[in-house]
Amino acid sequence: MNAWSSHLRGAAELVRIRGKDQFRGLAGRKMFARLRTEIVSVLWPRLHFLCEIFNIQHISLLNFSNRDQVLHSSLMVTPVPSWIHEWDQYSLQFYDFSLSPAYRLLRLVSNICNLRCEASTVSLEELHNFISRAILLDQEFEAWLTTLPESWRYVTYTAPPGHHRDAAYDSHYHIYYDLWTGSIWNTYRGARIMLNLVIRRWISAISKASTVSTIYVAENANCTATLNHLSINICESISFHLGTYPGCRDVPRAIGGYFVLWPLWAACSGAGADSILRNWVIERLDYIGHYMGIRQACSIAQRLRAI
Repeated sequence: MNAWSSHLRGAAELVRIRGKDQFRGLAGRKMFARLRTEIVSVLWPRLHFLCEIFNIQHISLLNFSNRDQVLHSSLMVTPVPSWIHEWDQYSLQFYDFSLSPAYRLLRLVSNICNLRCEASTVSLEELHNFISRAILLDQEFEAWLTTLPESWRYVTYTAPPGHHRDAAYDSHYHIYYDLWTGSIWNTYRGARIMLNLVIRRWISAISKASTVSTIYVAENANCTATLNHLSINICESISFHLGTYPGCRDVPRAIGGYFVLWPLWAACSGAGADSILRNWVIERLDYIGHYMGIRQACSIAQRLRAI
């Protein structure tokens, strides 16, 4: 976990040091776009997600014994750096990123992290406003789905009888246009899992201090349903990334295993993860770690076994 945090800081610093001069060349613009995507869609949400799950002030203080504590405390979470947003705007003169579904999704993911940071020191009375803002942000994620072009849609298939356990989750698997499109879908799912966990935990914090309104009761139930749905969708996407779905003749690529590390963790945490889903996720992580050689997956599997 500390390695992820170090990687985050290193990637962000690399982009910052290069400055705006990097936009003068095509290679520099591509590097910024790639590192920005990595920072905003993978590393920064992962850092905030771990803080939210384990109620920690710093990633280096990770303590897996306190996952059930109320998370409304003075968490020292960090917003996405302001210079990334500033350079995003600057980069628009070179590319029209505003038309890209991935670019628009990254903006929404950034908003989650920034909202978490704003709420880190507010009182319980002020938390009501943040719950409302988080619910509106979740609706923006739903609206994002309606803007996707047809090429971004995926197809859900039912695995044939007698299929191997790693071929599909609960007999269903997704087929995407390519790995990158599939990874963006899982960024969407993982981010919404993080957001709905935030909403549900904020409601829990308020309920311990006062009577919760019927609106919050309904919203809490809606969050639970959303978390379960997104967790299952992540699991159904995994065999495509790993190249283990029925009839696949491609050689499994390690990049596919890397893409699903955080989504698998999110799926396990988001659904309250029944034993069937949890065990399946751990098996997939073991496969990624031992067969694909991504040892980080073994560490995640070990953590999941311990909680």
